[in-house]
Amino acid sequence: MRTLVSRCVVALCAVTSTFVSAQETCKPAEGTKLPALSAVLDSATLVKNLPAPDAAAAKEVFVSVTTGPVPKAVVMDTTVAKSDAGKLLVQKVITSLRPNAKSIAPTFRLRVLLGEAPALAVVPQLVCPSKER
Repeated sequence: MRTLVSRCVVALCAVTSTFVSAQETCKPAEGTKLPALSAVLDSATLVKNLPAPDAAAAKEVFVSVTTGPVPKAVVMDTTVAKSDAGKLLVQKVITSLRPNAKSIAPTFRLRVLLGEAPALAVVPQLVCPSKER
């Protein structure tokens, strides 16, 4: 259990320093203070209960989380979002939210690595330029 939590902490440090955007025109929001993973989620329970990735789906998934009165989680990859693993991931993220998460971070983005060495990290929200028509 201690090893699993240590991996999550190491992954959090690595991810916050090296962020790769899924969309080329979008960039991480600057000046946003990221909450600690353990402050918004019961990460040990979530990692333990993560679904196995589907064979065709990505092993790295981003989840947009809103912690309002009715918490909401949305998988940002449409292929994963439609899969059983994606639906289970959304359910697990919502049930793993800490009771005081909404006072710490009304919204945040979660990076989830699925597979043999699962890991979680809070990453900056994306800011995308508006599309001109």
